[in-house]
Amino acid sequence: MPVSDVYSDTYWTQEFDITEADLERIARRMRENRRAYDLTELAKRIVRGRLQYGPELSPAVLTAWTGDPSVRLWDPAGEWAVGDRVIVAVSFLQEGSTTHEPFVGEITAIKAGTVTVRIDALGESRTYVTYAEDAVQLQRWRKTVEDLVRSRQGAKDVESQVEYVLFNHGERIVSRLLDALQADERFLSLEGHWFLRELLAPLSEAQIESLFREMLQRTEPAPTADLVPLVDPPLPAGDVGLFSLYAALRSQPERFENAGTPTRPLWRAVPPPPPPPERAVAAYYAYDPDTYEILIEPGQRLTQRLAQRLQELGLYEAVVTAADEP
Repeated sequence: MPVSDVYSDTYWTQEFDITEADLERIARRMRENRRAYDLTELAKRIVRGRLQYGPELSPAVLTAWTGDPSVRLWDPAGEWAVGDRVIVAVSFLQEGSTTHEPFVGEITAIKAGTVTVRIDALGESRTYVTYAEDAVQLQRWRKTVEDLVRSRQGAKDVESQVEYVLFNHGERIVSRLLDALQADERFLSLEGHWFLRELLAPLSEAQIESLFREMLQRTEPAPTADLVPLVDPPLPAGDVGLFSLYAALRSQPERFENAGTPTRPLWRAVPPPPPPPERAVAAYYAYDPDTYEILIEPGQRLTQRLAQRLQELGLYEAVVTAADEP
């Protein structure tokens, strides 16, 4: 069956898909540059390639498109949740005039009347207002999108054509890209960026243990990037080290837990279980809240009766540590 011209809407609405060659090119570029790529950059590269070189005829990665997007074009009247991926028109002020470009982001917060979208390609967040009850504002926004599409339709330069395609057909393009990456075990994602597993550098037990002990001293969870400088010996520079640490943290649930979201984790150390009473010694003072009696002092060994009382009061794990000697 003949393939439509890539400059026609028919190609993007009915024939476009992510192919095996697309993913292999992505993997090859990651090997060459040893860095991660966000969805905006990957989608633009794929669209740009189609416009410059024509349709991609290698087999599609996924089954036929059902029309149910995993990445949606931002609509202020839509129903949104934290974690939803969205295509937004990001505004920039250039030489006194405002321009807009399409970017893929993730909703990280929702408040009354607004959503916060993290734009990973820019490393910043933007706030968008919802107009679910304001028909005038809603129509104004939809007209803005129509104007953005119209202004780029038929443009001569490739980059304007790329933006036209993403504004007009981005839901299908980016959704298929995201779904294909998620289905391919070669790729790993962190905070909106994708990387090759084969490039990961495994951490040694000594590196993991030293990081664990350092994190036990912290009271607040931290993003993966903030933990990279704590690893000793140091990790490889750049995305190799970042994603290697991310993979290591995920593989050690008995030591590290995610207090954030699946896509934007915040890590904290899981305290080891307290020692049994026969191996426990007090690390802090403990007081009986009923009588104000000092139950135990630092350095004091536990008896079974004392251990039971501390457990009844919910103080056992907070005040005991392992004794140096059995």
